[in-house]
Amino acid sequence: MRKIAAVLLCFCLLGGGALSAYAQALDGAGEGGATISATVPDRHTIEVEAEHAKVFFEGKSSVSFEVERLSRPRLLIRPDAGYRVTGVTRNGIDITAQLRNGYLTPDAVYEDVILSVRTEVSPADESSKHAISGTIRDASGKPLPGVTVELGGLTDVTDVNGKFTVKDLPDGYHPVTVTDANETVIGYTDLTIGQGVTGISPDQNGGYSLTAGKNAALDLTMTVTENGELTADEVRDVTVQDPEDGAQTGDSGRIMLWIVLAGAALCGLFTLTAYGKKRRSVK
Repeated sequence: MRKIAAVLLCFCLLGGGALSAYAQALDGAGEGGATISATVPDRHTIEVEAEHAKVFFEGKSSVSFEVERLSRPRLLIRPDAGYRVTGVTRNGIDITAQLRNGYLTPDAVYEDVILSVRTEVSPADESSKHAISGTIRDASGKPLPGVTVELGGLTDVTDVNGKFTVKDLPDGYHPVTVTDANETVIGYTDLTIGQGVTGISPDQNGGYSLTAGKNAALDLTMTVTENGELTADEVRDVTVQDPEDGAQTGDSGRIMLWIVLAGAALCGLFTLTAYGKKRRSVK
């Protein structure tokens, strides 16, 4: 019967590999019937439509990926510096809710996919900039030398102790990427910097919120996890307090210092003068 053929065809389409569905319905004499066949691909293509963002699969970026049928590929969506991701659609269906800390794990792929990424400008606060030094570690706590750290568009390569430094990073939203010597992304998170008491904590989207004083120099420790995420473990304010720097002590503070010194000098002068007069009167 044709109904049997239709059922077999549906089973074929849900399965993987190059399969054929075949059914034959016989009449009362054992002759006649219907034959239906279909070939199902074992791989599908994901085409990327993204402006001001890159999509990575297995650590490599591209605008087209081939994945196994019915697989759930884990994709990294990283915005360019100065932008943030606002939405993701799969063949026109919004799947933004499946995005967390830059990583997207969609439902099983059973057809070719057009993945569209929307972004918007994320303005930075240029009135407060930070010099950030830090350490990149692996999941066991050992330093990672020779990896490239990109923080808000600023880059540096870690030394033998896993140390890196970037300068003039403004307050605002910044993607953070760690790439190995093979140009494969091995760690990612996003960081939002604002003013406040020095500290760092996870935000609701899986990234991190960092607060610090205006123009503070910071030391940041981060860990690359086994699943490709980047955790921010600790931040310290390492600003050097310079008494000659008006931004640290203020002009009024320096004026008061000179007044105190001048007052002390005058007191010393008066004391010496009085002591000299007393000695002359005794003689």
